[in-house]
Amino acid sequence: MRNPRSPQPPVVRALQQYSALAGKAGCVIELALCHGAICTVAYRRVEGGCGEVLPNDLGIKLAAIVAEAHRLRPDWVETNVAHFVATANARHSLQADEFAPGLNLTVNTGARILAHKLHLLGATLPPGATDAQDAAFLLGKIQLASAEQVGRIHARYHPGSALSSAAWQLIAGAIHSLVADRSA
Repeated sequence: MRNPRSPQPPVVRALQQYSALAGKAGCVIELALCHGAICTVAYRRVEGGCGEVLPNDLGIKLAAIVAEAHRLRPDWVETNVAHFVATANARHSLQADEFAPGLNLTVNTGARILAHKLHLLGATLPPGATDAQDAAFLLGKIQLASAEQVGRIHARYHPGSALSSAAWQLIAGAIHSLVADRSA
């Protein structure tokens, strides 16, 4: 006799819908667990994978739609998804493409995500985008030794693309705070 299939947890059903919505919108959303927090990175969908990095406002809007449809808390990505990714990673069962093609789940050291977030600061971000806040968070967590080190990280992922003055200001503020904290 077959065991009845266990129902999917609500977060899995929500992530499936999130992936479908992202696919319809022509993008891929990456939910990256970095230093205990989820950072949302959106990419334009191109044949064979991900293309240009986009502001994360669309990913945030889609998450709100899913939250309403599934009666989840507004911060379900930061709470439920963070727990789901951390638990799956601890069990060695995290599959980045489990919710492909519209959604990828990753555990990240933060350098790649930071580079993408800093890259976006060269454009005017739409209302609701949290890319600047994410970059500031990652700069605080990664605690890089110098602005030049941050520049090299950016160049690794965005060769030939210069950081904007807004990105340099954010970097300088983070490095200044780190130096002040170390000397206190």
